[in-house]
Amino acid sequence: MENSSSKIDSFLSLFKEFELQVTLRDGYTKPNYEREAIEIQRQNSQIKKDLEKALRKIQEEYAVARKMFKAGKIGKEDLVDFEWRIYELKEQIDRLNHGEV
Repeated sequence: MENSSSKIDSFLSLFKEFELQVTLRDGYTKPNYEREAIEIQRQNSQIKKDLEKALRKIQEEYAVARKMFKAGKIGKEDLVDFEWRIYELKEQIDRLNHGEV
């Protein structure tokens, strides 16, 4: 271990005369976290609207599928697929509402 520290010390000794100065460029801007938070909220609200629209559409399709199931035109598996998609969409909307995304 001493050998590696002596190598590091000898390496650093090569750069003793260098000075590092950091200056800001003219085009540099500090991060605006407030603006980013507003943008994230806007995106989340748009995502929520899209999810709610998809939920309404799948619920309409589910109602039609239930009628088709009662008529014997589709199987129970297809009906369960619709129910599962509805459940997933509701879970995603709940996560957005609780800020878990």
